[in-house]
This record gives sequence, C-alpha cells and structure tokens, in this order.
Amino acid sequence: MITFRVFVKWAENYQALPPEMHKRIEIPQLKQNEDARDKTFSEERAADILQYLERYDYASNLHTLFAILWHTGMRVGSARAIDLRDFNEQEQYIELVHRPETGTALKNGANGERPVSLANPETQLLADYIENVRSEVNDSEGRKPLFTTSNGRAHRTTLRSWIYKLARPCMYAECPHDRDPGSCEAARRVDEASKCPSSFSPHTIRRSSITHWLSQDAPMEAVSDRMNAEEEALEKHYDKRTEKGKMEQRKEYFR
Repeated sequence: MITFRVFVKWAENYQALPPEMHKRIEIPQLKQNEDARDKTFSEERAADILQYLERYDYASNLHTLFAILWHTGMRVGSARAIDLRDFNEQEQYIELVHRPETGTALKNGANGERPVSLANPETQLLADYIENVRSEVNDSEGRKPLFTTSNGRAHRTTLRSWIYKLARPCMYAECPHDRDPGSCEAARRVDEASKCPSSFSPHTIRRSSITHWLSQDAPMEAVSDRMNAEEEALEKHYDKRTEKGKMEQRKEYFR
C-alpha cells in the first residue's frame, strides 16, 4: 500500500490523477513483526532434498542451485550474478561482485560484495557442475555466467522455476496432500509447480538457511556478514527459531 501511494503521488505530478489523492490512501497499522514472513522448512527436509539430488540428479542445475542457496544463504539474485571467474576452487569460495553496468546488480549494491566460503562437498559439486553440466555459453554482455541455459545467463524467473519444481514433495517423497501426481496440475506442469501447497520460493531457502545456522550456534555477527543482512533484520525477518529452541541452546552456557 505504501508503494501504491507513492505511485499515486507520482501520477498526481503528471496530472494523471486529482491533486492530493494519495492522502486518501490509508496504510494499515501492523503490530510488531506482522510485516515479517515466517515460512521456513526444516533441516530434515533440506537433507531429504539433497540426498535425493545427490543420488538421482547429481550436479544438475537444480542440485547445484539448491545446494548453494541452502549452504550459503545468499539471495537468488546473488546466485544469478555469479560468473565462472568468481568461483575459486582452490581456496574454496565464491566472490559476489556488484556489476550493475552489465546487468547483475546486488541488492545492497557495493555493500553486498563479499567472498562466501564453501565447504568441501559444495566446492566439489560446483566443480562437477561446471565440468559436466553447465552450458558453455556467454551472456549478452560477453560474460561467462555460472548458472546458464542454452541462451546464456539464467534469468531470475528461470532460477525461481527450478526451485519451485524441486520444492514439490512428490519429487523426492510421497505427496503429503493425498493428491494423485497424475492428475495434480502442480505435479504435471512445471510452470504450475508454485501452486503446490508445500512448494517454497528461493527466499524461503534463505530464511531457512539462516535459521539453520543460528540453530547451530553460529554467532549472529558471522551469520550477518555471510548473509549480508543487518543483525536487526536477521532477528526480525529471518531468525525463526522458537523461544523454546533458543532456551535449549542457551542451556549449554548456563549448566
């Protein structure tokens, strides 16, 4: 509604709408944290997805993208911005670089630039993906993107569609909604995968990853730096640990 009101005010400046109409648009008052989404999935579900992919679809586009998003917690736009030159296999990290002039800006601009470390399995997965699966193409700017299609750098909507496809439980387990995959539209059509009740978006992976690392007692400062998010934003938008779960973690310090 705030964005809509800004648009109306802009239209007033061009006399497309009556003057001061934007003042008649009421913005709902939210209680604390009502503007924070809370959808996440469990570490167990992530493990099930990765186990399935490692066994049946190793180093595919879906496997590589999901593994990188889960283990690094980066935004899908950041994953899209990665070039081959940004992956340092020997030192095991990915360099995220803000390149707005060639179409891959990071959300926080230059402040979003950072190296992101990789563990051994993710480093090997990326190396295998690049060698065996990645389409050897350049994008329209002559750059060599990490995630590609036959036409060049994978579009953000393409990456999102990969995640929606993978997020359907019927990909790796039984349907929890008692649907017949043969007649379920979300199961039969990839472009309808997001309609699955159990599907999730790339940002849900980020939120779940952050919650996972915080649950593993990773320091808030370290998670903040790795995920490129202020600690206050982490606590409000991403940390979905229960209060009881936080208590159990604190116990280790007060025995």
